[in-house]
Amino acid sequence: MRIDSIELAHFRNYSSRKFEFTGREVVLCGPNGAGKSNVLEAIHFLSILRSFRTAGVRDLIEIGKRGFRITGVIRKNSYPETLTVEQTGTDRRHLAIDGTPVPRSSTFIQEFRAVAFTPEDREITAGGSSFRRKFFDMYLSVTEPDYLAALQRYGAALARRNAVLRNPRSNLAAAAAFEPELAANAVKILPLRRRCAEVIAQKVNTLLKADRLRITYRTDSPDEEAGYLEKLAFDREKERKRNCTGFGPQTDDFLLTLDGKPLREFGSNGQLRLMSLYLKMAAFALLRDNGAPVVALVDDVTGELDSSARGCFLELLRSADQAFYTLTAAPSADDPLAGAQIIRLG
Repeated sequence: MRIDSIELAHFRNYSSRKFEFTGREVVLCGPNGAGKSNVLEAIHFLSILRSFRTAGVRDLIEIGKRGFRITGVIRKNSYPETLTVEQTGTDRRHLAIDGTPVPRSSTFIQEFRAVAFTPEDREITAGGSSFRRKFFDMYLSVTEPDYLAALQRYGAALARRNAVLRNPRSNLAAAAAFEPELAANAVKILPLRRRCAEVIAQKVNTLLKADRLRITYRTDSPDEEAGYLEKLAFDREKERKRNCTGFGPQTDDFLLTLDGKPLREFGSNGQLRLMSLYLKMAAFALLRDNGAPVVALVDDVTGELDSSARGCFLELLRSADQAFYTLTAAPSADDPLAGAQIIRLG
């Protein structure tokens, strides 16, 4: 699978711009602020309908515009397909494949997988629990067909229940109306996250060639639907005072243990950066092993690696269907990326 081109309209700093890709490895080079990362972000959004930089869709819209459009031509087994995403505001989205509307996002995101490697990945190991949840949620959303739907249904029910809890004039019993939906989807999410933690840890240790990393899924939620409903009912009064639902997938965390010690508390800056990279490399390798088309998006992360780690990283990414890199200057003649297609920006 290759991406032949991507056309952007009112996306970030691009009012209208088309990029054509002829290589399996593509380097976008130019000064900071030229829009290199925005191209990678658009490819990522075309893959999973999420940005790897922000949770807010509005941030992706060109200033002063109401929405954006991304059109990508991908080639599978020599046959081209045109993928289109049109986003208006934060809540209206139109998806199409070869001009035919696609009503379900879970269907659209099965076309190809994109894995982004960015400097912000360090937060997976060093940051708060939300960064780790985002990492695992994004991986599970493209590997488990039912996961994304369960996560979306859970999120919608959670927002409605929290709105009731925040409203002092609402009848507290009204929160119970959303609890069956919360419980039904939470008990689908929990075992998938727990199994994913085990699989990712196994793959990281394979890449490390040593059994060094352990990932434990930490949750206070009951695994059974009946127990989950019981806990929601028991906590309702307490949660009214907090104005939010106090437990569930939105509060859970993943404990990363390296060589028997919690990585976040005892890891050096170098270990935190490197293990975040290995987590992303593991996700990439698992997607590739599953036979899905995989595109690697490398946003200015190779510069901080030593020559050995950089060589290992680039060797792994050569198994991608296609790889995109951002650099401030074109690679030198002896660089492993010297033969890549070069697109200059700025």
